[in-house]
Amino acid sequence: MRNPVAAASLFLYHLGMELRVDERDGEITVTDSAFTAVYFKPDKLDPQLKLKRRTATDDHALLAQSWIAAVSKAREMGWIV
Repeated sequence: MRNPVAAASLFLYHLGMELRVDERDGEITVTDSAFTAVYFKPDKLDPQLKLKRRTATDDHALLAQSWIAAVSKAREMGWIV
């Protein structure tokens, strides 16, 4: 069984963005140098991630890439299909 305290990291490069994706304590955190978004899965029956909080930004490409990175990590971990 996986240690829930240990963080798993993934770096994504797309459209010139470097995003770090970490999972810790049931939350997926996506960061770059000046942005952070935290996603969670409310319960086992909910088929999607929800945004818990994020840095204020109008950069829609960054928001989209953050969501894609979080969903990719959630699928990798078996949280969603």
